[in-house]
Amino acid sequence: MKLAAPLFLLLCFLTLNVGAQLKPLDLPRYSDSLGRLLQGTASDSVKSRASFLLAETWAGIDTAKHGTYLRQGIQLAGKNGYLLTAAKYYAGIGQMMTGRLDEAEASFQQAANGMQKFGAKEARSFRARALYSYGVVQQLKDNQKEFTELLTNQVIPLAQQSGDSVFLGKCYFALGMVFKNTQQYAKAEQYGLRAVELFERHKAAPEQLLAGYHALAEAYLLQQKSSAARTVLDKALSILRPYPHSEYFLDYYAADAMYYTSLNQYAQSLSSIDKGILLAQQLHEVRKELRLQGQKLNVYFNQKNFPKAREVMNYMLSQPAWAAYATNRMITFMAMAEAYAGEGNMKMAFEWQKRYSSTSDSFYQGRLQNDIAAMEVKYQSREKQQKIAVLEAQQQQNILKAKSARLLNVLLSAGTIFLLITTVLLIIYYRNKRKLSRQQEINYQQQLRELQQEQQLRFAQAMLEGEERERLRVARDLHDGLGGMLAGIKINLSQQGPSKDGNLDGVIQRLDQSLSELRRIARNMMPESLLKLGLSMALKDLCESLITPETAIDFQVYGVDPGMDPAIQANIYRIVQEVLSNAVRHAGAGHIMVQCSQDGHIFLITVEDDGKGFDPTQLDKAEGIGMINIRNRVDYLNGKLDISSSPGQGTVVNIELFLPQA
Repeated sequence: MKLAAPLFLLLCFLTLNVGAQLKPLDLPRYSDSLGRLLQGTASDSVKSRASFLLAETWAGIDTAKHGTYLRQGIQLAGKNGYLLTAAKYYAGIGQMMTGRLDEAEASFQQAANGMQKFGAKEARSFRARALYSYGVVQQLKDNQKEFTELLTNQVIPLAQQSGDSVFLGKCYFALGMVFKNTQQYAKAEQYGLRAVELFERHKAAPEQLLAGYHALAEAYLLQQKSSAARTVLDKALSILRPYPHSEYFLDYYAADAMYYTSLNQYAQSLSSIDKGILLAQQLHEVRKELRLQGQKLNVYFNQKNFPKAREVMNYMLSQPAWAAYATNRMITFMAMAEAYAGEGNMKMAFEWQKRYSSTSDSFYQGRLQNDIAAMEVKYQSREKQQKIAVLEAQQQQNILKAKSARLLNVLLSAGTIFLLITTVLLIIYYRNKRKLSRQQEINYQQQLRELQQEQQLRFAQAMLEGEERERLRVARDLHDGLGGMLAGIKINLSQQGPSKDGNLDGVIQRLDQSLSELRRIARNMMPESLLKLGLSMALKDLCESLITPETAIDFQVYGVDPGMDPAIQANIYRIVQEVLSNAVRHAGAGHIMVQCSQDGHIFLITVEDDGKGFDPTQLDKAEGIGMINIRNRVDYLNGKLDISSSPGQGTVVNIELFLPQA
């Protein structure tokens, strides 16, 4: 026989929490890579993000490290409003993982509200994550309904708008877990499949894939779809094999044992369970060990091996994480009674039944007292109703006498009220009509402004594209036309032989200088390396061409896509060219650092110099054609430009561009 009730309770008690922070499968490697980034020459904003990721990684593992990296990230953020808002989210993660749920709730709310003022897709994704974590706090407070409503009404729409497909998969995974916990297994399977499909297509982290595979396998098994479950479990095992001591093996062993139990292959099921229990004890994962013990209990009941089942239950009752809950003790006592009854020991079965009844009576005593109090209130109310009925009978005659007198007053009052209501409704109608007219006018003005902005953007786009075409044409004319003519003149003069007075040699030398200057101008207008070798090499050549004995330039590039659209490459090149030109010409700097990196559709540019700096508040008053071109190109790519400088302190230019997605 299958012990359905205890097993179900175990699953409810020990089911993976959808808000738990998933540790990286290879934690040392992940942590070391972020640590190297912090030790490198990246900008403070990049280092701040890396520190926050490390704080999130160590939340729930090492409180001291979480706090250290969180403070370091805030310090590196400086006055960056976006990163300071993000810090609230990472602080909330640490508070939630250490059980400070009220503090975590407030932190997630602040992060979600703060992200509303930033319009980028990344901000919408971050707001979705903050709302998701706020919902997890509600779930931990046993408010499952609010968590589900947040997921469906706010978090999932925001994730879809931001284009964050992996996080959208995590939301579907969470919905699947909710449906599984409420025994709606078909829906759990449906959302589990959607989550796994997104994880696989967008190459989610292996630990996220593992969580999706295990949840989907359990949904299959709860519907007796053993073959489909085996396929998913084999995928999980292929990821786990290089990490034999990973805690993620615990979820695999639990699902694997569940698979063999569904096929009545109890020996294989117990083998997986014992491997999992041993690993859980080595890793001190008490809750997951208890989950595996519960599965072992179910196997023993199916085998009718009641002595072994009692050993498991005695062990579970000795564990505070299990025995601290009255409902857990009640179920275990009932299971003990069933085990002894199965052995034919009715005396001990009766003893355990009494313990169950005693615990049950204590557990439900408060509810019983409330029920008795409610019955007493109903009884007293019934007696009062009888007394009231007598009084009402005595008063009925008086009421009939007064009714005719009141009827006239009621009719007059009703007429007055009707006129008053009609007047009020007319006033409200005309006010709403005026308000609607004003709102329509506001909407019209807003649409007009949006059309003007769109027209300006198209004009700027056309101007930039035309400028690039003209640069290319002039560069070709100079190189192929005038350059060819000068080269021909040089060859003709060289064939004349040396002149007696040396004047001819001087003319040839000046022709060489003119050809070099002509080629430099042509390369500057449209560098060949940009057309032939791509953006990274073109930017490297640009930096090297501007190095002088007085000025050193350090160029760093990370993850730039060589297949980027040529028009976008040209715009990025011009932006860096203008910013670097300003630093070389005006800053008087001894060292300039240029850093370019790409993360998906986000392209980051940072130019730092140790020059004389300036007052940024005066920038708008003295803005030249170069700065106007920079702003136009940044706006063309929906980007953001941030300039940080002060006299004598150097200048930092941070540019964030949002590239069109394919």
